[in-house]
Amino acid sequence: MTEILIALIIHLLVPIIGLGLFLRLRNIMTREEITNPPTVELLVIFATYGGLLIVTLTSLFWKWSGLASLGTFYLIIGAPIIMGLIAYRNYKRRHESRYRGWTFNSGLLYYVIAPLTFAALFILSYMAGYGVAIKNSFLNLVPPRGTDWRFKSPPHPIHTRWWQAVRQATTLSLSTN
Repeated sequence: MTEILIALIIHLLVPIIGLGLFLRLRNIMTREEITNPPTVELLVIFATYGGLLIVTLTSLFWKWSGLASLGTFYLIIGAPIIMGLIAYRNYKRRHESRYRGWTFNSGLLYYVIAPLTFAALFILSYMAGYGVAIKNSFLNLVPPRGTDWRFKSPPHPIHTRWWQAVRQATTLSLSTN
């Protein structure tokens, strides 16, 4: 029962609340008669930050899935480009209305918030010892506690030097403890 409740909150309630907040903001902009409001940009911003929240909640409280990996892929590869374009498009217009200013700031702050979120998730998963979800994502960096992962083959031959450095650093840190 608890698992169903967690899944409903993460995958249903959070997106519904985000969509409701976006629609409320759009109605406020309509009531204030903002000329050329940044509606599309705000929708993308809400979707991107909502996706970041869903990936965070999924990695902390739920099971990692292929869809979570796709969301993470978008947040790492696609979202920085899109958020950069949003910030660039709203730079000269950021003083037209407070909504344009918020849109510009939200586009820029993604470059701070997303890396800090992913770093915090990585550190939390490493400290937990079993790598809550980061180990199951395409990054596959954190081994489960007690697993002898030094003999794991590299994910791709190109990454062999990087993987050897990781193995060597892990072996040294494990042997010094």
